[in-house]
Amino acid sequence: MGPETAEPLKQSPMYEAYVRIAPRKEDWPVLVTQLTSALKVSLPLASSGFASGPEFTLADCAVAPTMFFATNMLPGFGAKPPLEGRPKLEAWWKQVQTRPSVKKALAEMGEALAAMMKR
Repeated sequence: MGPETAEPLKQSPMYEAYVRIAPRKEDWPVLVTQLTSALKVSLPLASSGFASGPEFTLADCAVAPTMFFATNMLPGFGAKPPLEGRPKLEAWWKQVQTRPSVKKALAEMGEALAAMMKR
C-alpha cells in the first residue's frame, strides 16, 4: 500500500474530518507522525499474547478496531506499517484476530471500509 491507497478516501467523510484537523497539505506529515507516535506506546502485553493478561478481555476488544484502521489506513498516508519493528504488538494482533468476535467485527469493518472507498 502506498500513497495511492489514500486517493479514494478523499471522497469520504473521514477525509473531510482529516482535512479539518490538518487543512494544509504540508501539515499532513506532522499528523501522520503524531498518529504513528501514538502507536509507539508500550502496551503491557502479557506473555500469552493478550492485552492485559492470559485471558481475552475488553482491553483486546477496545484496541482491535484502532489496529484495524492503523494497519489499513496509515500506510496509505505515507506512514510506515504500524506493526513494523513492534514484534509484541504484531504477535498480539495475530493472536487477537483468531478470536471469533474479533473476526466478525473486523469483517464488518472491512466491508464498511470497502464500501466507503467506493464512494
